[in-house]
Amino acid sequence: MALQNSDIFLVNRSGTSYKVNYQELNAVAQQALTNAATAQAAAEAAQATADAAGGSSNALPLAGGTMTGAIVFTERTITTAAFDLSQGNMWTCGAITVPNPTNMVNGQSGIIRITSGPVVWSSFFKFPGGAAPTISTFPSIIPYYVQSSSVILLGSLTEGIV
Repeated sequence: MALQNSDIFLVNRSGTSYKVNYQELNAVAQQALTNAATAQAAAEAAQATADAAGGSSNALPLAGGTMTGAIVFTERTITTAAFDLSQGNMWTCGAITVPNPTNMVNGQSGIIRITSGPVVWSSFFKFPGGAAPTISTFPSIIPYYVQSSSVILLGSLTEGIV
């Protein structure tokens, strides 16, 4: 037996009952289908635009291959009050106690450029051989790798880069 436009449904929402006829319910469903089709078309158009942009020289290749040009990072300054790794991967500092950073992401890596010393490192930083290096020539650089939310592995220090 097929539903008729005059058929009535009793719907209960939050303790209140409503009468809804099939014709109204069908109209709402048809509008929802139209809206969904419009949204799908918009999403497909946006994806096509993104795919087209992926072939430009400004995009990183997703499947490997050759990349030309340079990726440039803004060097941020570490202060005793702020070292937020969500702000970038390239950092510089002077003669400070380097605080434990915030917003670390496992697998993140970068470089810290040290312009003067002595530099003291907070507890999250781990060094080759277990001890922080003595830095005597500036500027110096040291690579880092975030292993976990409380461990940052530091690489070997390179001093006196001029």
